[in-house]
Amino acid sequence: MFVGLACTLIIRYFTSTGGLTSNMVRVQTQAITGIKVEEEKQAFKPTYAYYTALVYTAASFIGIIVYYREYFL
Repeated sequence: MFVGLACTLIIRYFTSTGGLTSNMVRVQTQAITGIKVEEEKQAFKPTYAYYTALVYTAASFIGIIVYYREYFL
């Protein structure tokens, strides 16, 4: 479950645009060059890898609940 969740978060972080990292690079570029750089709008386009990691996370979570159902009840 944790592997799927970690992969989901990593894929989302590295495939989105206009986030914190993009803004930091934009501000550094402006400070060094003095040229104003347009700000990117934050966007995320999910890929098959993202959906696969999400399904894996959900399936492993359901598997954990089924396996440990006696413990939870």
